[in-house]
Amino acid sequence: MSLLRRNTLDTQGDPFEMTDLPVTERHIVKADAWICPLPLPFPLHLGPISYNTRDYVVVRLESNDGLIGRAVGYGRNTPLLQAVAEMLRQLPGLGADPMTVHHEYRRRFSPGWAALVRAASLVDIALWDIKAAAQSKPLVDALSPAGGSEGADVPLMAVAGYFPDRRPEGQILDEVRRYVDEGYRIIKYMAQGTDPAEDARALRAVRDVLPPGVELAVDFHGVFTDAGSYAAHARHLEDLNLLFVEDPVPSFEIREVASAAGSVPLPLAAGEDLITPSNYADLLNGGVQYLRIDATTVGGFSAAAAGLAAAGEAGRMVLPHVWPHLHAPLAGTSDSVRALEIIPEYVGAEPISLLLSEPMPIRQGGWHSSTNPGLDFPLDWEAVQKYSTEQLNFII
Repeated sequence: MSLLRRNTLDTQGDPFEMTDLPVTERHIVKADAWICPLPLPFPLHLGPISYNTRDYVVVRLESNDGLIGRAVGYGRNTPLLQAVAEMLRQLPGLGADPMTVHHEYRRRFSPGWAALVRAASLVDIALWDIKAAAQSKPLVDALSPAGGSEGADVPLMAVAGYFPDRRPEGQILDEVRRYVDEGYRIIKYMAQGTDPAEDARALRAVRDVLPPGVELAVDFHGVFTDAGSYAAHARHLEDLNLLFVEDPVPSFEIREVASAAGSVPLPLAAGEDLITPSNYADLLNGGVQYLRIDATTVGGFSAAAAGLAAAGEAGRMVLPHVWPHLHAPLAGTSDSVRALEIIPEYVGAEPISLLLSEPMPIRQGGWHSSTNPGLDFPLDWEAVQKYSTEQLNFII
């Protein structure tokens, strides 16, 4: 296998052309990865986390029969591109079956899995894209042997309250009103978690502009160090009729999440940062009511399916973490998915549209799921090339 650097991409041909190659003979012959730091209108602060750009890592795989697989994930101030490179170096001899590659990655990298799981997730997603395209099926059908809900609209949860240090409250409330006018029926507000009285006041202001039938949730982005400090804060929010409170403490702190869930009578949502699927059941057993699955962090679709199964067995709901293009196929395989999550483009906190060739398929507050073969994530490869600051190319 050789590592190349180049300035142009070959994007000709139909990536969804049906082939007759048996899955045991399919393998990856070319792989590309980019990091694309996209501009934000202001620095983005999420609890203790800050970003000056939204960094997207994009992966593109090509099989020996010409099928293309794609995936995108957040860089999150980590060396994700370098980790992806290590995953791609391991592909020779593994074929292109996503479950086979996923299990082999976990076997080879078990001591360092925590450092590499996000990279392995992107490879897994791209391989599932290829698998579905080879079957000439939408991804939802490849993920669900019994067949999924093709072309159905999935409700969307819209996120409000970004950049509170740079935008007046009136502008944020106008944003919420716009969400309501556009048909969104769940609004999640990004709270600061520093002053309980101020958070309660801000949430009441949002609640006051919501009509009946529109639900309100809050996200703290793991700002609290322990369940006790969260409980003292959350008691100021008990009368707000919140759908859920998300990530008062980091979701990978399983015991602390359970303590938080039992500390105040507010439904808890958690799970977006887990790195192993067995922890989904741990969160649910600890009292989490809404499971936040993210295929880009837990090991790809091969691992995320375990979260759907665990939620179904526990009778709980799933709210996948952003990435509606990626998570709409999962929603089509399970009745446990309550809604997908969206950060509308005009907010400025999610500039992924700069890398897309088509607008997002949103209508009346819902995501219109695709019936196209493979993963319908319309990446514009010229835009990816334009915005990338580093690119890796492998001939395998």
